Amino acid sequence: FFRLPKKMPGGRTLRACRVQTLVLCVSSVHSLTCSLVRSPAHTVTAPCRARPPVRAARPMLVAAQDPAAMDTERGFEHWWDDADEEVVDRQLSVQGTIPPWLRGRLLRNGPGRWRAPDGSRTYLHAFDGLAKLASFHIDDGRVTFSTQFLRTQFYANTVSTGRLPPSITTGPVQPAWSRKEQVAASLTATGFDNTPVNIHRMGGSGAWVAVTDAPPLVSFDPVTLQASGRLDLRQTPITGRSRLLGGLLPSPGYELFSTAHPQRHTATGETLNYHLELRALGGGLAHIAAAKAVQGDDGRMWLERRLVGSLPLSTIASDSYYPYVHSIAVSKHFVVLPLYPLQIPLGKIANGQGFLRQLEWRPDQGTTLAVWDLRHALPLNSTSLGPPPVLFTAPAAWGYHTIGCFEESAPDGTTTLTLDVNAYSSPDITNGPHGYAYLPNMRDAQLRAKQELDGGFLRYTLPGLSPPPGAPPAAPKRAARAQWLPMLDAAGRAWSFELVRISPAAKPGRHRFAYGHTGFNQPQGAGPRVFGPHGALVKMDADAALDGATAGHASRDVSTGAPAPSVVTWSDGRVFPSEPLFVPRPGGAAEDDGVLLVVGYDTARRESMLLVLEARGMTEMARAYTGGTRCPPSFHGQWIPDTDEGGGHDVGAKHDS
Repeated sequence: FFRLPKKMPGGRTLRACRVQTLVLCVSSVHSLTCSLVRSPAHTVTAPCRARPPVRAARPMLVAAQDPAAMDTERGFEHWWDDADEEVVDRQLSVQGTIPPWLRGRLLRNGPGRWRAPDGSRTYLHAFDGLAKLASFHIDDGRVTFSTQFLRTQFYANTVSTGRLPPSITTGPVQPAWSRKEQVAASLTATGFDNTPVNIHRMGGSGAWVAVTDAPPLVSFDPVTLQASGRLDLRQTPITGRSRLLGGLLPSPGYELFSTAHPQRHTATGETLNYHLELRALGGGLAHIAAAKAVQGDDGRMWLERRLVGSLPLSTIASDSYYPYVHSIAVSKHFVVLPLYPLQIPLGKIANGQGFLRQLEWRPDQGTTLAVWDLRHALPLNSTSLGPPPVLFTAPAAWGYHTIGCFEESAPDGTTTLTLDVNAYSSPDITNGPHGYAYLPNMRDAQLRAKQELDGGFLRYTLPGLSPPPGAPPAAPKRAARAQWLPMLDAAGRAWSFELVRISPAAKPGRHRFAYGHTGFNQPQGAGPRVFGPHGALVKMDADAALDGATAGHASRDVSTGAPAPSVVTWSDGRVFPSEPLFVPRPGGAAEDDGVLLVVGYDTARRESMLLVLEARGMTEMARAYTGGTRCPPSFHGQWIPDTDEGGGHDVGAKHDS
């Protein structure tokens, strides 16, 4: 498998042969592998306790000479170390006042350990760490804290063997997998169930699942944080629907990638997500599927899935185009799949170097935005491919996260769709030498000084959807309008942000405000801009920025002629914040009437905390330290009102994730 010549008979490339061989090999063992992991996740009574080898002291920035600054630098580096402590229902001391209407549970998901228990190997990217959940329950101004590792099969194997099981990783492993381990990683991909990125409530039964950029959906109890097995092992297949030899034979397919940001179907409540199908011939297929969890005749949960739409990726580029997609977007009637010119090198994904660092950037290809009408989705159990999308083209860009999506009626009777993305002009944040979340970069002050900047606010306008009856047929590909909205504070200084959320009360309509975090301690132009040891929370007003965005400047204050600010920030000199999650005040009329919930890390105390901010003015209302516990960096989370822990919908989710 790994010794194929560079050119095969018929001119096929090594990459194509590797992809085809991978598909056939994995497909042939799919049934066997699934049968080995269909039992509920193992319950392990103790987390990984082995201590990692002592790391050599790292050089510090020359500027950080005073003891307090050096202490926060070391505290920030310590944040990115393994955190084995687990906590159950610890009552926290609250500083300040939590609004009495705020009652519910904040759930967070992220990595908790990167090193093997026996110290033999370590992951070098945060996305690969063992999943660890954190819970902050708020009731009558009091806060109760819990944190537990997600007891998956992958976690159980790691604990029982003391080693990291071979797997396809997002970042490098050190030392890299051997040839034998690379083969094992490829052939056991269907058994992988480490999901340390996000949390979602499935449509249908409302089961809570932990997710990542792969198919596994690990069910867990949002109160006890205990895992109960993989929901995706019993589901309606969506692959293998294309045909060969004039339609006589089905083309075998294998479902490899998905996204860590499932979305909510606004009409049916189903879960919407992207799925990448690998085929032995003909390149990849991009699918959008709608899913709901239902109870089968045997009393077990079953995942019913139907296709919303399908797209042969060869229509975008070549047969070898496999895009990396981290999120999709949903409006009232449409779903948007952003296809950036950032390609997954399938022939390298199991080599232990991680597929993120090896992603291939092809800017000449541009960005394609595929749009499907949710009203035209296929019924359940249909055997055909889903309908094709409307395609929009735009200049090359990259983004992990969509911000929001809304639609408006145009004068000609069509619908105009607006898509906001937390975007970058290049993917250096992901695959560059100074990208975010690579652990060697995070643990070294000199490397952090070279950290890539966070993303900006990119607004796409997609016109001419849902034409009225009798309208002339539209072109198969259309041009989207792309605008970078300026992010300026009151002093005219530029900001950037990541992990951006909007108010759920604004969905699926037009939104104005977006909230994100930045790891940088001050805006551009305000002196040395250093990543960590503290950061800031950023509130972006898209309406304030919109008027002058096309001309490349902010709108003007009519009274002074100065640029009108579009950004308000919050920061603390020693706190590194995570993703801010907006919770609207019940009965509030304004879009920003509510609070932001943030899990922060105090780099001086080396302790995590729950922050509560008043969203309108970005002022701190309360904080509750975790009693000495350090929660490692988490990526995404959800807020569950106390009335909604047993069912209903996600509140505070970015289109429900």
